[in-house]
Amino acid sequence: MKRIMIGVLLASCMMLILSACSETAPPAADPADIQAALTTNPSPPAAGSPTRLKVEYSGIELKKSTSSVSIEVRVNDKPHYVQAKMVGTNTFAADYTFAEAGSYELFFHLYADDLHVTKKQQLEVQ
Repeated sequence: MKRIMIGVLLASCMMLILSACSETAPPAADPADIQAALTTNPSPPAAGSPTRLKVEYSGIELKKSTSSVSIEVRVNDKPHYVQAKMVGTNTFAADYTFAEAGSYELFFHLYADDLHVTKKQQLEVQ
């Protein structure tokens, strides 16, 4: 009887230890729910002067250790990439100097764990 009680106790302890160590993956975010909002400093940007591009994401919780953002600036249909750094909760920033005034297409590439989401926005530079 004593052996059975010890066996049940050991089995219970093992189950408790194994259940405490299991890690559940965070729920996957739906890319359609993720939004990117761009702000610039100065606003509006001026050609020939450095501009701070700041992208704030909503619809997802981002971790600094597993998230990165690359900003793609299209100049004459050629991509120029700028790596942004996390500067706050769900917020990334990078500096870029636009050579000429005009309308630019910007693409924000968010990489978070196994997720890659791209959002697009037009930007007018004076």
